[in-house]
Amino acid sequence: MRRSIIFTLLFMLLLSGCQVRKIGIRNVSLGSVHLESTSAADVELIVDMDNPGKSAISLIHAEASLYRDGKEFARAVLMETAIASPGFSGELPVKLQVSFVDPMALLTIGLNFGSWSLDSFSVDGKAVIKGNGGKRTLRMNNIPLQKLVGQYVR
Repeated sequence: MRRSIIFTLLFMLLLSGCQVRKIGIRNVSLGSVHLESTSAADVELIVDMDNPGKSAISLIHAEASLYRDGKEFARAVLMETAIASPGFSGELPVKLQVSFVDPMALLTIGLNFGSWSLDSFSVDGKAVIKGNGGKRTLRMNNIPLQKLVGQYVR
């Protein structure tokens, strides 16, 4: 009897943890950029998504390093938890604090972020998503930024 209860609880935990996989992300776009200085900015990403699950899903931690032509360009950390409520469908703002490693490199490529060529950038990082079934850590290692953005734009 005890084994069947433990097995049932583990099975329910496993199934509820699968909700993270059901998230549909249609698009990730740049919402706003507020330069604090030549070495820091507050950046808002807009994630157009669906959470068809029956529980809220939260992005509770994220950190990343952005590389340009193989050299570290910037570091980003999540400023506040982003929460997609159950049944959510729409745009979810994700706020990041970005620190530029070399401010001169930023000035060299220009402050018009829309004109940057994504081909020269890559990303290392991790994100922690919390749902009804617990936490899940997603890791990125040397992912071309163009591929990362392209996989969400359908």
